Amino acid sequence: MKVRIEGVMNPCNFIGCSFEERAGFQNILVKVTADMDGASKEEKEAWLRETESRCPVTDNIKADTTTDVAIEE
Repeated sequence: MKVRIEGVMNPCNFIGCSFEERAGFQNILVKVTADMDGASKEEKEAWLRETESRCPVTDNIKADTTTDVAIEE
């Protein structure tokens, strides 16, 4: 399996030159190449839907997840 992730963001907020846009990605594209010899397009799409429904990273990105950031001493 091969997974390629691409994202679109404006780095200006991160580096401090502008604060008009949010600091995060505006778009994230995940492209998956799976070794599923003999599987139909429908079977591959069903596998991808099931995999995405179980993925904790997808869940965190799509849902409002509480994030706490703290300095430890």
